[in-house]
Amino acid sequence: MSGFKDQIFIFLMLGIGVLGLCVCIMIPFWYSTVKIESDLWNNLRTNVYEHYFELKQSLIDRLKCIHSQNEISISKNNPSNKSFTYKNYWKYIWRIFVYFIVVALFSIINIAYLYKKCTDYLSYRPEIIKELIRGQFFLNLIAIASTNSQLERWGLPLANYIPNEYFLVNSLPTFQNYIKNVERSRLILRDHKYLPILSEKFKRLFFEQENDPNWYYFDYGAFAAEDIINFDSYSVTYSNLDTNFWLFWIVNLEESARTYRDFSIEIDGYSQSVIEDQVKIITMAFVVFAMSSGFIYFLLYFQFFRKEKHYLRKINSIMKIIP
Repeated sequence: MSGFKDQIFIFLMLGIGVLGLCVCIMIPFWYSTVKIESDLWNNLRTNVYEHYFELKQSLIDRLKCIHSQNEISISKNNPSNKSFTYKNYWKYIWRIFVYFIVVALFSIINIAYLYKKCTDYLSYRPEIIKELIRGQFFLNLIAIASTNSQLERWGLPLANYIPNEYFLVNSLPTFQNYIKNVERSRLILRDHKYLPILSEKFKRLFFEQENDPNWYYFDYGAFAAEDIINFDSYSVTYSNLDTNFWLFWIVNLEESARTYRDFSIEIDGYSQSVIEDQVKIITMAFVVFAMSSGFIYFLLYFQFFRKEKHYLRKINSIMKIIP
């Protein structure tokens, strides 16, 4: 779990690094573009201020010569020479801000979703193994109780050979309690939230008859359906089994307990492979995210700032030659 968190942290830091690199590359373009535009407006103001009186006198002369106006009333106000601060940089800043927010949100949501999925899978694995071990344990208890019941009929109860053995309490309520514990484990294992980390064999044996309310069978495939023992009917008549049926019952119990044991071993490796696949998806998502961020940057922002700079430089050059 700690290794997985370390991987997520590394991906997150790499994502922030890529985003920071794009922003760092973008800031010089933004600054130079704003400076060129600011210089443009300063040159325009300088030209207006320096040529104000010359332009004013030219207009007066034109009015006198062409329009024969000798009485000319023109404001005596001189152009303002106050310091000018360029404030049009916000149209560039909001673009950088939007880029940063969109990319950051995408990466956070993507990684958070996949991280939650993987952590859920990691928490499901011990829950499944726990219930498989529980089922195996109580199946063994049922086998012992069944064996003891049959031996008592032959006058050879196990209690004579294993004194004070707790598991040899031979009563119908105790036996039914064992059955309920097995069924409880089965119901928990059939929770659909576990499906993503279960193998196809596991799904087939535990879920193929989930819509049948009377399906309380021990065995999950080793025997034909008509030969599988039903919990409810057996829980009432278990002490009256004949020898042949008892032997079949014990074999069936052993097979079922073995199935639980095998799945408890298998689920560990299979779930691990599922989680590793999710980590690969996270890695791929990060790579796609990084490539998309770079593509968006060079396609939109880099080209935008480059064209803006080129356009403003041309205007600035023209302004310098206009009197």
